Amino acid sequence: MATEHEIREKRQRQMGELAELAYDNDPQAKAALDAFAETQMPGVRAQVAADKKVRELEQRFDAKSREFDLKVAAEKAARAREASLERLKAHPELRISDADVPELEKHMLERGIGNYEDGAYSWRRMHQIAAPTQARSYTMEVPGLDQETGPAWLKGVIRPGYGVDKELLDRRAKGEAARIMHAFDTNRAAAEREYGG
Repeated sequence: MATEHEIREKRQRQMGELAELAYDNDPQAKAALDAFAETQMPGVRAQVAADKKVRELEQRFDAKSREFDLKVAAEKAARAREASLERLKAHPELRISDADVPELEKHMLERGIGNYEDGAYSWRRMHQIAAPTQARSYTMEVPGLDQETGPAWLKGVIRPGYGVDKELLDRRAKGEAARIMHAFDTNRAAAEREYGG
């Protein structure tokens, strides 16, 4: 069961809601309520109007203040960006040019890199081309594999200046292996003397 105080508060809340509804929707009720409030509490309308104006001004001031803060932060970020880019352009290892900046910033955004120097090192590593090395041309001497004294089945496989013909080597090696296997199948003793066993 509700106490007398709770009943009174509920009734006042309902009366306030009713008065607000009448004030907002009925011009005659609004005029009557304004006149009543002025006679009961002189200056209340002026105070309400002043409070409303103060709230409006505070909201406008807060909006302007936020806008100013954003503008200052954007200018500070732009100065920091320019200073970082100037350092990168002057850095002897990174060599970032104006043309590289959009691609660098895209790379940083895609990888979540917030520091221009770290982003530049990462980007440069991705786009760096290894220095060319001089091709070495040499031959290797393998005893028994030269054209004159080597096995007959290797003749023509090693071509001076071109290296090994791998297809020819593969065909001839398979043929030689098949010949050796056949020799072991037909006369094992002779094959062991010729090829070792």
